[in-house]
Amino acid sequence: MDINLITILLPILGIIIGALLQSLLSRKNTSYESFSNLRYEAYKDYINAVAILARSQSEAEMATVNSKLADAKARIVIFGSKEVIQNIAELERVGNVLIKSKALLIFEKIVKEMRASKVKVPDKDMRMLLFGDHK
Repeated sequence: MDINLITILLPILGIIIGALLQSLLSRKNTSYESFSNLRYEAYKDYINAVAILARSQSEAEMATVNSKLADAKARIVIFGSKEVIQNIAELERVGNVLIKSKALLIFEKIVKEMRASKVKVPDKDMRMLLFGDHK
């Protein structure tokens, strides 16, 4: 093969391979971002539903929120981390009544796991934001 032909083809081949790699990595990154967004949306909906249930007074509101809670738990089963799923299952076994001290501790553990890579927040501040002045 002629040296001039190789000199011309190598840069073209490099550009093609670079474009293919960039496309593959871009798709993978987009997929990871979508998965992360779905995970955090499910976590947010779960925490919101549990906090509303803890403060709820009316039966009608509780029924609506229980439906939202079930939806959030289903999405967490699909998108959630192993640790979060295990902690939610433990909370369900204890009884999802957060006035029980063990259930409250498990719920706090769930929230901490959801925030695993985030800035740490004192437990008392988390409790106040989620449940008000109950504890």
